[in-house]
Amino acid sequence: MEALTARMRLALELLRDAQNLLAAGSLRSAMSRSYFAAYHACVDALERLGFAPQHFRRRDGLPATRWEHGIVWSAFHRVFVVERREVE
Repeated sequence: MEALTARMRLALELLRDAQNLLAAGSLRSAMSRSYFAAYHACVDALERLGFAPQHFRRRDGLPATRWEHGIVWSAFHRVFVVERREVE
């Protein structure tokens, strides 16, 4: 079994936080933590395949310098839904 990356450990921590917030009745905060858990898990999946932000373009057409949310969403969709067909 592959060791968890720091980013995936963060995603799992955020997911646990979301579960605790949900149990405490804090729906809005639970949703926020869930979103960021998914964001970091998606970035981890892309990085494990060798992708980096510089492989993608920002809205203005320049190479990305960081994992912007729109880049993560579109890159994950392209790689894991369209190309690899691993996610529906």
